Amino acid sequence: MLGGSWQFNDQINAGFIIRSNIELIEKFKDVSTEEYSRRGKQKLYMPLIIGLAGSYKLNDKSTVFGEYQSRNFSDWTLDGEKINIYDNHAFKLG
Repeated sequence: MLGGSWQFNDQINAGFIIRSNIELIEKFKDVSTEEYSRRGKQKLYMPLIIGLAGSYKLNDKSTVFGEYQSRNFSDWTLDGEKINIYDNHAFKLG
């Protein structure tokens, strides 16, 4: 993960964050009954995430803030199979 922020002047700030794609491998042993046990590993692939943010100080008591974050959920895979989740980009204002 990489991030940074800048203060352009006393009123304006900006920042970013980038998380590279990640592949997690989980080994497991699931014993739910004496007759059935399952062993193996699962691969979870999570794609790149990019976030951008900025703020503007209106006066000494008020600041406006905004943020965007990409969330490419439709590109996630579990053991090579696509996960049935829709993309959901995040926008925040405050």
